[in-house]
Amino acid sequence: MDLTQLRRTLQSFTTLMLDVYDREGGTEDSELARFAYTHDNRQARANPVRLDHLFSFPEVYDWSGAGQVEFTEIDRWEWSVPMQGWSVFVRYNLIDAGRPSTLVDLQKVVSSLPPAFTRKRFQLAMSVLRGNPISVDGQPFFSDAHSHPAGMGSYDNTQDFEVAALDDETVRDIVEAIYDRFRRNMRIQSEVYRADQVENLLIFVPESLIVPFRRVAGRDLLVTKSGATLSNDVKGRFELLVDSKLADGQIRAVWTDPAGPKPVLHVPDRDPWLDVDESIKLPGQHVAIAMMAIFAAKPLFPQAAQAGTITVNPPEV
Repeated sequence: MDLTQLRRTLQSFTTLMLDVYDREGGTEDSELARFAYTHDNRQARANPVRLDHLFSFPEVYDWSGAGQVEFTEIDRWEWSVPMQGWSVFVRYNLIDAGRPSTLVDLQKVVSSLPPAFTRKRFQLAMSVLRGNPISVDGQPFFSDAHSHPAGMGSYDNTQDFEVAALDDETVRDIVEAIYDRFRRNMRIQSEVYRADQVENLLIFVPESLIVPFRRVAGRDLLVTKSGATLSNDVKGRFELLVDSKLADGQIRAVWTDPAGPKPVLHVPDRDPWLDVDESIKLPGQHVAIAMMAIFAAKPLFPQAAQAGTITVNPPEV
C-alpha cells in the first residue's frame, strides 16, 4: 500500500474520527461553554475573524443632539482573531500497510487521535485564565486599570488576599470578596441587574487549596477562628474546579451567567480531517498519520473573570 492508497483508506475513517471527537469533547465542551463564547467560523472561513461588533454597546441619544456621537476606545481597535492550524499524529509503519490487520490497526490509530485535540482546545481556552494576555482595552487581561470599551468607567479584576490561616471563616470571606468584586464590576454596564446573576461562579484553585475551599463549598456549617460554628451562606453559590496548572496561592474566578459576558472567545474554523502529514519526517518506513484542525482562542471580556493571590502569613508566637 503506497501513500495514495493509505490516504484513501484514511478517508473512510473520517466518520469514526468525528464521532469519537464529538463524544470525547462532550464533557469538556459543556465546561468550555460556561466561560467561553463560541463564534463558529466553519462556514465563513474568515482569516482573521474580525469581531469588533462584540464590543459595540448601542446607546440611545436625543435627536436634537444628533451628530454629536463621540468615538470610544474600542473604535480605535481592530479586534481580530488569527486562525491557528493544529495537528496531532501517530507514527505508522508502512510495512504493515496492506496486511490483514491493516483496517483494525488503522481504526485503533484513528480512535486515539481525537482525545488529544479535545484537550488542546480546552487548554487553549484556559490559557487566557492561566496567563495574562493583552485584552481589548490594551491592558493585561488581569489588571487594576481596565476601562470599559464603551467608556462606561474603569474597573479592577484582580485581588490579593493576605491571611493568617485558611480556616473556614477566612475562605468564606475570600469567596464573599470575589462576589463583591463581580457586583462592583457589573454595575459599570448595568444600572439594574438580577441578584442571582452573580450567584453562580466557577472558582479554580490549585491542588494545594483543594481542602479548605472544598470544605466551604460543601458544608452547611463552618467553624470560625474562635471555634464557634456559623451558617455557610456561600454553599451552593459557586462550583469548585481544580486547575493543576495554577501555582500555589493562585485562584481564578469566572462569572457564569449564560446571558452575560464571557472571558474567553473560542473560534472553531474547520472540522478535523485525517491525512498523512509528510512534513513530519520519521525514520525508516514510518509515516505520520495525522488529525488536523483549525481553531483559535482569545481573551474577550475581562470583567467576567478575576485573578487572585492568597498569601498565608501565620502570626508570630
